[in-house]
Amino acid sequence: ISKQLIYHYFNGKDDLYSEMLATIARRNYEKLIAPDYDAMAPLDAVRTFFEVLFDVYQADPFSATVTVDQGLHGGAQVRYNRGVERLRETLRAQLGRVLDRGRASGEIVPECDVAMLHFLAVVVATGCLSLRPMFLRYTGDDPQGSLGDESRWRASICDFFLRGVRA
Repeated sequence: ISKQLIYHYFNGKDDLYSEMLATIARRNYEKLIAPDYDAMAPLDAVRTFFEVLFDVYQADPFSATVTVDQGLHGGAQVRYNRGVERLRETLRAQLGRVLDRGRASGEIVPECDVAMLHFLAVVVATGCLSLRPMFLRYTGDDPQGSLGDESRWRASICDFFLRGVRA
């Protein structure tokens, strides 16, 4: 692929990067809206949402890295995309119904809203996944210890996240 061909379709590197971000977001949201959250108990639905999000980022570390990168740069290359917006609104509607049921039943803290749940889930998942290798080197912790045991590590992070939501 030549540089000329790229600039035929995109105005510059930022536009190309923005399109890549939209493609990643669409793919991730499609996976996040797939579970039938309405058929689950509220806390089970929140756990499933977090586990799917975590698994999406774990399966595609680049996705987690560009999310952190955009966070560090104020979303400089994030552009409005109608398809991404529709998927995001679908997810937020699903999670909104879950939170409404959970608050009504007393299972979920009243101050937890969809925006906060979504934001904190992304921060916890991307932070844990992108920082673990550095943290192991920095602390000298045994990679075979608790941070190296994938299933234990994932379950601990998910439990930690749920403690912030549970009433």
